[in-house]
Amino acid sequence: MFEFLARKSTYCIAGAPAVITLQQEMSTRAVLLEYDFDAAMTAGRYQCYRAANPTAAYLPLVMVGSGYRTETGPVDYLPAYRSMIEQELARPPEAAVTAYWRRRDSTLRGYGGAENRGAVTLTPEGGAALWVIVWENGRIRLTDTMVRAVVKQPLVAALAPGAAVAFTVDTPVLTGVDWGQLAALAMVERRTAGGGRF
Repeated sequence: MFEFLARKSTYCIAGAPAVITLQQEMSTRAVLLEYDFDAAMTAGRYQCYRAANPTAAYLPLVMVGSGYRTETGPVDYLPAYRSMIEQELARPPEAAVTAYWRRRDSTLRGYGGAENRGAVTLTPEGGAALWVIVWENGRIRLTDTMVRAVVKQPLVAALAPGAAVAFTVDTPVLTGVDWGQLAALAMVERRTAGGGRF
């Protein structure tokens, strides 16, 4: 997953065409998401970016793999972002997650399961959590996706390698969205040893 935390700043506007190109090129291989930076600071994935790159000073803030790689500010956008995604796709996944979604009034409810396929036990103390991200397809701001809701659900018990857990999670109320253009994903992440990046 590629995450583009942006607002309508010069560098964000300059980087957006590269994100749009990659959204189209990699639509069957990767999910590229745009966040409203201001909203993401309080209710989103900003903490994951800061854990990986605490000194970043310029937008856009971009990460893959919960902070496996990050970029900040002006770069040669298209090759830099493409390289980030290709490196992330080459890493073996440490979890398998299945989920499906159902609208409930003005929220989405997700049902699914997660299996730990890594070599490390996932623990609440180690920051292991299930994340649900809901986005709307369409040119709403700078790219072809716009994140509408983010839910973090910490694991309540340790999940050993090979073990699985079921989950049910509800999003906050979603307003001003085109329900026919919403999509969602669920993922599991953990912090690296020593409490560093996710």
